[in-house]
Amino acid sequence: MNRPPSEKPPANNLPAAPHAENTPAAPDFDEQVRTFWEKNRNSLLTVCVAVILAILVRGAWDWQSARREAGIQAAFAAATAPEKLRAFSRDHVGHPLAGAAHLKLADDAYAAGRYAEALSDYEKAGPALPDTPFAARALLGKAMCLIQSGKDTDGMAILNRLADDATQMRATRCEAAYHLAGLALAAGKYDEATKRVDLIMQLDSGGLTNQRASWAQLAMLLRIRIPVPMAPGAAAPAGQKGESTPAASIKLPGS
Repeated sequence: MNRPPSEKPPANNLPAAPHAENTPAAPDFDEQVRTFWEKNRNSLLTVCVAVILAILVRGAWDWQSARREAGIQAAFAAATAPEKLRAFSRDHVGHPLAGAAHLKLADDAYAAGRYAEALSDYEKAGPALPDTPFAARALLGKAMCLIQSGKDTDGMAILNRLADDATQMRATRCEAAYHLAGLALAAGKYDEATKRVDLIMQLDSGGLTNQRASWAQLAMLLRIRIPVPMAPGAAAPAGQKGESTPAASIKLPGS
């Protein structure tokens, strides 16, 4: 249907688009950064200063710690006499090198037969050397001091724990088992001695062919001293009747 020329088309309900010159321009990136800086300048400066100070403090602490550690190492190297080792261990309680000093003092005291003194130093060495093979060595020494002092039950309990602990080093387990085998042999407990010898042979299976002495070779020397069980009524081999059981060979800790 044709409208008369004078009739205007109906207007839509949408608002008229604003003129370009009336639209505010969006702030550019530089303006946004400047505004953010003006609003947060003090906070940002505080954070930056705190970070720089933390870095400086950490660096100074690391430098001081390294310098102190170097001094401790130098003091330990200079402690060549027993009295100096004793003084060093008192001045640096809890430090691993203090534990090493106690271990050296304990080994020397054990070798000299001063078992009470050695026991005290072994007990101080262990806690200063956690999670190291030296901690197990201190336990071995403690066990042997207890045994040499007549406290066999306490000492053998430590040796049994070390020998049966699969997390310990093989050398530690072999040494503990060797002591137990020798003690069992001396006490006439041949089944227990055989059990501990077998454990050593299992742990040090290649030791029999070594050119140097090994735990397997030492265990074999114990094995040949264990009497062979005889059938009931069988006569003892010539030369064996009336023989006394040989004493166990006790190996000094650390030797």
